[in-house]
Amino acid sequence: MRRLPALLVPSVVFLIALTTQAQACPGCIESVQVADSHPAEVLAGFSLSVLFMLAAVLVVVGGLTSLVVRAAREIEEARSLVPIPADDRNQDRPQGSR
Repeated sequence: MRRLPALLVPSVVFLIALTTQAQACPGCIESVQVADSHPAEVLAGFSLSVLFMLAAVLVVVGGLTSLVVRAAREIEEARSLVPIPADDRNQDRPQGSR
């Protein structure tokens, strides 16, 4: 456990240092330069498209999770409705036999 922070902290610092070097893709830069009169609206459109794609992924993951939870609850409910038989192993044998 002591190694985890020792490895994690330098990695996080390195990633934060790289964010200053991040640049937009050529398509994003070109579209903002073309829309000189309304760059804020173009940037807002890109931001909303990214949020929409993230929301779509979350909806799919949430739907699959709810499906699994619902199925597990139905299985558990079905198991509780099935009567568990008593120890029937000894009823088939005669009284004196093992």
